[in-house]
Amino acid sequence: LLFWTLSSQLREVATRAADLWAWRSGLFEFPLPSRPLPAQRIDYSPIFSLPAAEVAKRRKRIRDVLDYLAEGRAVFSHHIDMLLEVGRLWLSLGEIDQAERIYRKAHDACWGVGDARQRALVMCGRADVLEARAHLGPALHLREEQVPVFKDIRDIRAMAVTQAKVADILRVRGKFCEALRLLIDNVVPIYERLGDMRSKAIVLGGVADMHCAAGRLEEALRIHVEERLPVFERLGEVRLQAHVRGVIGDVLQAAGRFDEALRSHQTEELPVYEQLADDHAAAVAWSKIGDIHHARGELEEALRIRAEVQLPAFERLGDERSAAITQGQSAGILQARGQLEEALRLRLDVELPAYDRLGDRHAKAIAVGQLADTLQEQGRLDEALDWRRNGELRLYEQVGDVRGSAKAQGKVADLLDQLGRRDEADRLRTTAELHNDEAFGTPVEVADQWQ
Repeated sequence: LLFWTLSSQLREVATRAADLWAWRSGLFEFPLPSRPLPAQRIDYSPIFSLPAAEVAKRRKRIRDVLDYLAEGRAVFSHHIDMLLEVGRLWLSLGEIDQAERIYRKAHDACWGVGDARQRALVMCGRADVLEARAHLGPALHLREEQVPVFKDIRDIRAMAVTQAKVADILRVRGKFCEALRLLIDNVVPIYERLGDMRSKAIVLGGVADMHCAAGRLEEALRIHVEERLPVFERLGEVRLQAHVRGVIGDVLQAAGRFDEALRSHQTEELPVYEQLADDHAAAVAWSKIGDIHHARGELEEALRIRAEVQLPAFERLGDERSAAITQGQSAGILQARGQLEEALRLRLDVELPAYDRLGDRHAKAIAVGQLADTLQEQGRLDEALDWRRNGELRLYEQVGDVRGSAKAQGKVADLLDQLGRRDEADRLRTTAELHNDEAFGTPVEVADQWQ
């Protein structure tokens, strides 16, 4: 039997025909949109820098979904899923305020037509916003609250994803052992039970990252080489194979094995992206190659790669953000060569205006901090202090980055010390330590975890 009714009558049906309701085998919703909205699969994971074409694609998707939602008067449960999609898209573009606004809208809609799973996913989205603002304590609390919800409704995949994100926050706060236990004892077994070896291999990347952070580079290498790469090879995931090859190069570089790292990027990662005609990924791989030359002190070659390979590629792709980052890398090389005035000019005349045009306050805060480093190296302490206090620190506060603010305050305090203003420096350090405790956990917590 199929009973066709209005969504507004469901509560009455469930109350007045409780026995019949209890025997139902399913509940299906058939909304009547004014026009169809095509489904579209997009990778919503946040990426620091996206090609212009991908940014345009995501912004178009946002417009399409919001236009579709604006046409209807009634709110259906599938609208909440669409709002969640828009929130993820805004976050992937670094538009934290927009994402927060959408998640609030989804939160309000949930209490009318949403189910337990949707409410939990909305809270996870709000945790993503908090984490993007570096409010790690509240984000951790929100995520931990959703784990039992997903367990109760038997959505073990969502539970695994949420626990993996909890582990990410624990890692950032220095609680490596706790984070590792969570991934190995809880998340990995879920994917094994689901037979999802691809997701398991991706999670093992997080495990390897934590081994790296703890200085266990050989174990990190073993995981990438023995447990991740073979999975992607069996699945024929060519792009993910190249990604892992690149990460292996990163670990080798961290271990000081520069020749092997260079070989990994040049002969195993880069050719794949060139074969796939992925110019953006290839340019990023070249950036890593430039990093290795920089680390080896081969500054001429590093600068050549930035100027002749990376920059033209990003400009050709219309990726202004990546082009600005490349200019900042070039400025860093000039500073390492002692060409401080040229480094300052590049940051002031090229890099910072680009971030202003993009409205990227977070990237600008990082660049302003590097500019202040150069001024400090020149002995221009008063100017450096002004840039740190009224530029770097203020920008971090505007975007709500607690960690960045704490670090900037510490650097301001160092400058005040150098200028002989000790009392002011001590007061600022106290504030910075409180912010650090909020973002990373207290020094005692971190010490206990290492113990």
